[in-house]
Amino acid sequence: MGSLVKQSIVSTVFTYIGAIIGYFNVLWLFPKFLAAEEIGLLRTIQDAAILLVPFAQIGLSQALVRFFPYYTRNREESARFLNLLLLLSGAAFAIFAGLFLSFQFQLIKLFETNSPSINQYFPVILAVIFVLMVQAILEGYCRALLKVVVVNFVKEVLTRVLSGLLVALFAMGLVTMHQLAILLIAVYGLSLVFLIIYLWYLKVLTFSLDLHMVAKPAIKKIIIFSLFSLIGSSGILIVNKIDSIMISSLAGLHENGIYTTVFYIAVLVEMPKRAITQIAGSLLAKAFKKKDM
Repeated sequence: MGSLVKQSIVSTVFTYIGAIIGYFNVLWLFPKFLAAEEIGLLRTIQDAAILLVPFAQIGLSQALVRFFPYYTRNREESARFLNLLLLLSGAAFAIFAGLFLSFQFQLIKLFETNSPSINQYFPVILAVIFVLMVQAILEGYCRALLKVVVVNFVKEVLTRVLSGLLVALFAMGLVTMHQLAILLIAVYGLSLVFLIIYLWYLKVLTFSLDLHMVAKPAIKKIIIFSLFSLIGSSGILIVNKIDSIMISSLAGLHENGIYTTVFYIAVLVEMPKRAITQIAGSLLAKAFKKKDM
């Protein structure tokens, strides 16, 4: 419980630092240098990617936390278990990408009337989905190891700092709006690289195809749990992100830019809850293994 309290407090501090940076970005920097339509474009790309990530990785990040105590007696087994989940998520993403590209024409029709400019950025959305999917798996790994402080720093602080720097480059005329939208991949990519370096520093990250410690029945059990987790996590994300996508589709990017700017003010209320839930799940998984009710 001491670890929960300590890391929750530090994570909450990072969350509020990120909130301050976010407020600076959303309420001053972005409106000053970007038109409402441009803000709406960036938010639609990001929100669409975030909304679709659970479907791309079918809830495997939650399964990693849930089953981690059962298949990880040492660091070597922990790394193998992570590799298994990365392979499963890679296979899930391949299926998702195929479906995404197959229904691309139908997706284009959703935006062609009110937000046609978003349609040229579908490859960017797919790339961001992949980066966020891998990041979600590694974040689940960090939570299973009870190391959530750096995860919160990456999500709440680093990503927002990089986003602000990207808009600053646009303000100085060093990148165009088209380049800025594409460089969203770099923003999330650098955050992922930072997380990989952190895990490498902890010596808990190795890449191997030796996955014998998990039997086939266990893999089936993991996938079933992941699919049930997908139902819960996707429902929450749909509630949180579908409004942005709908506004861009039905009203336009200009209206979405205004809406998402104002909506960000309400996010502050939820922040303490996020810090606690990120590490509580790992502690609950260990308690279930010990049958400690």
